[in-house]
Amino acid sequence: MFASSTDRPDGTLGIVVDSRFLKKRGLGVLGLTKGSEAYTIPSAFAYGDAADRWVLRFIMTEDSRKRAFVSETEIASLTAYEWRRKNNWRSVVSGDRSS
Repeated sequence: MFASSTDRPDGTLGIVVDSRFLKKRGLGVLGLTKGSEAYTIPSAFAYGDAADRWVLRFIMTEDSRKRAFVSETEIASLTAYEWRRKNNWRSVVSGDRSS
């Protein structure tokens, strides 16, 4: 599920599905877990809405912390965001089972 939260004039948040936002951004934060420990990585990504999935490519060594989290994570999340000023921002959080 992809949803972005945007400020409304009445001060509430609106939830909008916006695949165009993910296509434009290309940068985000990948969230991984290992047991009760979390690990986040700034990441470049590509998004294809036909398959409704994002694709990341990153380098890791055999004994890296990143590799340990990638191999243990059951559900990964990706957060993409756009910040213009204090009350003008959007974010999209996507989560899915890693494969």
